[in-house]
Amino acid sequence: MDKITTDLRFSIIPESVLDADITDRAVRIYALLARYADNDTGKCFPSRETLAKRARCHVRSVGRAIDELVGIGAIEKHHRKDGDGFTSNLYVVKRVVTGTPEGRAQLPEGRAPTPEGSDTTVPLTRTNELEPKNDNHLTKPKPKNADEYQPSEEFLQKLTVDFPGIRLDIELEKFRDHHVANGSQFKIWDRAFRKWVRQASEWSRDARAARSQAVEDEKIRKMIEEGLE
Repeated sequence: MDKITTDLRFSIIPESVLDADITDRAVRIYALLARYADNDTGKCFPSRETLAKRARCHVRSVGRAIDELVGIGAIEKHHRKDGDGFTSNLYVVKRVVTGTPEGRAQLPEGRAPTPEGSDTTVPLTRTNELEPKNDNHLTKPKPKNADEYQPSEEFLQKLTVDFPGIRLDIELEKFRDHHVANGSQFKIWDRAFRKWVRQASEWSRDARAARSQAVEDEKIRKMIEEGLE
C-alpha cells in the first residue's frame, strides 16, 4: 500500500498559458504536448497528424497553434532529420512560461509580475484569491427553511416601491411562520415572498389606499411638470 495507482490521465497547464492571448485550440495543443512530454526534460515528438486527430482539427490548425505557443514561449520547436529527410518535430514543453522575444504570456489584470530574483522554477498557484460574489439565485446556497430566508435590502426596497402601504416586516414574519408550519421549500425564495406580498397588497385596505394615492400623486406630478414646460 506504499503507492496509489489510478487510471486517470491528465495534463497540467500553467496559469500563464491559460491567461495568454492565444486561441483555445493552442491551449488544447499545449495540453496534448504536455501529455506526451517527458517529465524531466519536457521533450516530446508527436506528429502533427497525431495532434490533429486528438485535437479534432486540421493539420494546418495544429501548425498555427504551435506557432502561437512558440510565440509566447510555452514550447520550443526543433526540426529533426532522419537521414536526408525530416521527421516529426521535437518539442520542448515549458512548465514555467516567462515569455520570449516573439511574445509574452499575458498576466491577468491586477496580477503583479514575479519579483526579480524569485525562484521561477517552482510552479505557483493561486491560494489567496477569493471567488467572486455569487448573486445568481439559481446557484447561490438556498435557505433550508423559511426561518433561514432573509431577503436583501435591495430586494426589500424594490418591494416597497412596487407595493406601497405594505408592512414588509410584518409580512415577512407571517411568510416565515406559514411556510415553516407547512415545511415549504422554494427554488427561488425571493419570488415566493414577492407573490406573498402581492397577494397581501391586493387584500390590504391600507395598501389599496396607498396605491390610489400613489396614482393621484403621479398625476399631480405630471401636471406640474407640464405646467412648468
